[in-house]
Amino acid sequence: MPLKFCLFFLCGLPILAFTQSQKRALLIGISDYSDKLESGMSWPKLHGREDAQLLAGTLVKQGFDTITLLDKEATKQGIMAALKRLADQAQAGDQLFILFSGHGQQISDDNGLPDEPDGYDECLIPYDCPYYDSTKTYTGDLHLRDDELYQALLPIRQKVGSQGQVFVALDACHSGSANRAVSTLRPNEACRGFSKSGRQSRLDLPKAVRPVGTSSDANRLDEGKTSTNQEELAPLMAFFATAPGQENQEIKPTASTQFGSLSYYLSQGLSKATAQTSYLRLFETLKLAIETKNVGQTPTSEGELNRAVLGGKMLGQITRYLVVNTVQANFAYLREGELHGLYASTEVAFYPPDTWDTTRVKPLFLGHIKKSDGSGSMLEVQTAALKENELTGTWCFVRAFKKEGQALSYQDRVRALRSANFESEALDLEIRLVSFVCDKEDNGRVIRDFGPGEREKDTYRYGDCFTVEIKNNTRREQYFNLLDFPGDQALLLIPDKEHAQQDYSIKPSQTWNSRDQGQLKPWWFDEVGPELFKLVYSDQPIYIGDAIPTRGSGGGPAPVLGGRLVETRDILVRVLPKQ
Repeated sequence: MPLKFCLFFLCGLPILAFTQSQKRALLIGISDYSDKLESGMSWPKLHGREDAQLLAGTLVKQGFDTITLLDKEATKQGIMAALKRLADQAQAGDQLFILFSGHGQQISDDNGLPDEPDGYDECLIPYDCPYYDSTKTYTGDLHLRDDELYQALLPIRQKVGSQGQVFVALDACHSGSANRAVSTLRPNEACRGFSKSGRQSRLDLPKAVRPVGTSSDANRLDEGKTSTNQEELAPLMAFFATAPGQENQEIKPTASTQFGSLSYYLSQGLSKATAQTSYLRLFETLKLAIETKNVGQTPTSEGELNRAVLGGKMLGQITRYLVVNTVQANFAYLREGELHGLYASTEVAFYPPDTWDTTRVKPLFLGHIKKSDGSGSMLEVQTAALKENELTGTWCFVRAFKKEGQALSYQDRVRALRSANFESEALDLEIRLVSFVCDKEDNGRVIRDFGPGEREKDTYRYGDCFTVEIKNNTRREQYFNLLDFPGDQALLLIPDKEHAQQDYSIKPSQTWNSRDQGQLKPWWFDEVGPELFKLVYSDQPIYIGDAIPTRGSGGGPAPVLGGRLVETRDILVRVLPKQ
């Protein structure tokens, strides 16, 4: 599911300095938090210090100069000072790596602006941050908000410029449950964020004491809400240990060692990285490892992952699919299916990860799609029995598409669309719904917005009008469709019948709001119950309308997404009866 180095510290902290080098790393790791807690409660012990030390050893071998902030050095002031010093020392073309390993928590948004869809900022927990479940006086000033981190990274990216790169890894639960549980390759004892006593993972600050006026315009590290030309900034790649709402489990690879799962597998990947290793391969490898060992934990990422990890150059643009699981001897599984045009009998070839030009490399195996639906595909390999997991993690390329699909019932087709979940690290849109009171007889004229407290998060009333706000968090133009699933139906909201698919796109770092689009008819909730909205987007014009079923229709969904980078975002809301 979003750090100032001073020349010296008067408070007795060590003087920190980098040598002249183009590879610099700042590694922040906290295992033992401050004992001076006014609440009488404490953050549970974890192994963030060990994570920083592990990655320091790995990065030194890759030619990095490293600085570590461990435990009591990693106060909020110390972290912010360290980032300021990093910005001062950075040079054009540098390759920079920043790690934070410790606790995380969500905290109520600090400026009352709608920059956070759920009303909460994601925060990192410095050494001196107090542990609070609830309070009437604490203003959250010792939490390190995602907004503050973004602002601290901006001058670093400006100094490094477009020829360098900045890589950030956050091994903390930065949203959702805020837990970093321990696993011996199974869940065990401690937690990152909170104990397993069931205490809440969010800190609600009373409105009366929330600081106002803090710039909080960015809830992602690469949001780009700045007057600076994005083309002049260093590209920012970021790995996060979890998706929103998930536990961040530690692992115990041996009886005497314990690490955060992201830090451990990142260290393994970086130790083997070459000048041709991409962020995409690095991320996919650690993601598969973490999902296998820590069930229910899904790492996430941001940025242009088709860059080389150590060299920074772009490696190319391709359409390929990741083999996520080897089911049995000659069968494997993809997360993509019919909506990508991957029907039964489609011919495929398997290549090693980071194969950016298939004309220069011989495939490992050939095969075809045995079975496909809206949520995935089963592959059969045309070879003798494979070794266990031999296909997992390989890249699958289509050799020849099969255009005819097996007939599906109406409900099967709706279910396939609802369950479609596509990922592409090169894409990133963010969606939220905002409801208001409108005059439906006057073309949806806005009468008034709802005031604070009139509507709970993701909860609306029958008859509420709503607008859709979509942000583009990347450097490339993105095209989108919007699906609505009221009850057992599937409806296409965008594009409407009067406009072409290329009419609906968002420029880099821009925001699109349906209320501002005069050509769109007003929308309002006209059914009570749960309702799902699905945003489908790509770097090319797309039209998913051909996959929308009508009752009594036959045939499978058309291959509307074949050969494209595609990603989806879901919002599930609850519509209550009219008051």
